[in-house]
Amino acid sequence: MEGIRILLTNYVHRLTADVRRSSLDSVPSRKEGYTTKTAPPPPLLYTIPEAATALRISRTKLYELLSKNEIQSVHIGRSRKIPASALRSYVHRLQAEQEEGDRNDPPR
Repeated sequence: MEGIRILLTNYVHRLTADVRRSSLDSVPSRKEGYTTKTAPPPPLLYTIPEAATALRISRTKLYELLSKNEIQSVHIGRSRKIPASALRSYVHRLQAEQEEGDRNDPPR
């Protein structure tokens, strides 16, 4: 009975040593370029569905705004993209118009 216990103990020690060794081998050291996870940079260009989602409007409404030249777009081949700066400028323009309208409204 004592012999089986020794064999099992040795087996468990070997297994845990192997697991420890393999898990340490998979972790890169700082010298190997260990990096922390960071958020990817925001996109420079959005697809039509992405831009509509970012503005929280429908694709149809976005196409209306594009046809009225209220939002600028660029073409890459046959693909139409919306620059992030165009979305920002559209939102800033809406805010400015809203503030201007609020100033012109008489107080109640």
